[in-house]
Amino acid sequence: MMKRIKLMYVLIVFLFFIIFIIGESIIFPAGESAEPSDIIIVLNGDTGRLEEAARLYHKGYGEKVLLTPVTDDKFNNFLSVNKATELGIPETALIIDYEATSTYQNAVIAKNVMIEHNFNRAVIVTSDYHVKRTRLVFNRVVPDHFTLCYVGTLNNKGQKWYQRKDRQFIWEREFLRNWGYRFGLYKWIDL
Repeated sequence: MMKRIKLMYVLIVFLFFIIFIIGESIIFPAGESAEPSDIIIVLNGDTGRLEEAARLYHKGYGEKVLLTPVTDDKFNNFLSVNKATELGIPETALIIDYEATSTYQNAVIAKNVMIEHNFNRAVIVTSDYHVKRTRLVFNRVVPDHFTLCYVGTLNNKGQKWYQRKDRQFIWEREFLRNWGYRFGLYKWIDL
């Protein structure tokens, strides 16, 4: 009888753990309001990010804009120098990265740029579904004395992640990557 009760308690705890993991995985904080900063850091990966960064730049939220990574090919043109200048960001305000292949590498490059230019504050622009993972890795990589603000964007149709046709794919990918990042696999998980 005692073994059954102990087994039942273990199963109940396990069930609550699974419910917590699944419940927590569908919560993607959309980010926060931008704060005046030294630099606006735009992560490549989805439509709407560069447009939001340009809007923030024109409102004076940063003097420089880091594009990480830039893709100037015609098939994946979410983040390009041409598009940035078309949106009114002068080339003199751009800092270009061609190397990053993951959110982890975005954070390492952003940290190095901030140190090199003596920047203390940054607005990080990414998609609404990507804010949680971005915050997790940037908080691990970028030293505490920097002030970071995370702005989540909608796609170019003005849709939140859960309104999109690919919402199941977004949820599955972010579920796996968020947990992978929590376990310190962020150096490899986005490759």
